[in-house]
Amino acid sequence: MHIFYTSSAHGILNHSLQTPASTRGGCGVAVHGGTLFCVYIDEFDIWGQVKVITKTEQGAWTAPVDLGPRIYASQAPAIFTVGKNLYVFVVVKGADGSSACWRFTYDDATGAFMMGPLPNLTNITRPPSFVEMDGMLYMFYSRPNKIIAWRKTRDFTTWSDEQWIYEEGANLLLCENPPTVIWYQGLIHVFATDTNGNHQLLKFDGGTNWTRPRLFIAEKYTHPPSAVVHNGLLKVVFNGPASAPNRRDLFQYGYDGNATSPPTVSSNLMATERVGLGVLAGRLYALYRGAP
Repeated sequence: MHIFYTSSAHGILNHSLQTPASTRGGCGVAVHGGTLFCVYIDEFDIWGQVKVITKTEQGAWTAPVDLGPRIYASQAPAIFTVGKNLYVFVVVKGADGSSACWRFTYDDATGAFMMGPLPNLTNITRPPSFVEMDGMLYMFYSRPNKIIAWRKTRDFTTWSDEQWIYEEGANLLLCENPPTVIWYQGLIHVFATDTNGNHQLLKFDGGTNWTRPRLFIAEKYTHPPSAVVHNGLLKVVFNGPASAPNRRDLFQYGYDGNATSPPTVSSNLMATERVGLGVLAGRLYALYRGAP
């Protein structure tokens, strides 16, 4: 397996670049300081080592480097920005089956990630999603019983009590895939795939007010979506249609806060696993696990 990417000023194009890196699971993408960062797990490393590759607007992709010391990453890492800082979040599994959460902070001076623990975080069974709003960091994640939960923090040390997401009234929203979250038009948008395979959209003001889940699209996909804001629109990309899971195309939807466009399909990309999205210098990049 290899990482590929596509890029376009207006959308995802039907071409790709193979890097010398192999992956397990999806990849995480973020932009920081004019550089596009991609983190993923090296599938050929017995420890599940997390690797990093980067790209500037005019430059080529760098060679993969280790995120930090050898750790066993049990799931795909998450990468995100808070204020002026770039972070990577990794769930590490111990030999006894226990798990711990680690935070890596990017040092602009040295160009390296510094590791530090995240205490008191449990029941995170799949890759979490992070979003910042008004100086507060929100983390959304799946619990072992398929409940979608969230917490918030301002300092990575003191976290709020765990809160759960509901469909209506006291009915919990149960989901098969981890959620996707992004800030758009002043609200946190949460994309969650329920146990029937329907892709639901909820909006959250960061306090106590939620919209009810609504069906985002009628189509069903086997992988959770990725989302990014590009040219003023929220771009949501799926792959792995449930009707043809081996079809490796990318399906890009545009959302303006009210209406959702029909999908723009990028064919013959051999995309597998969850896609990572980023916008650098006005160009939309999609990085994903693929096969030659």
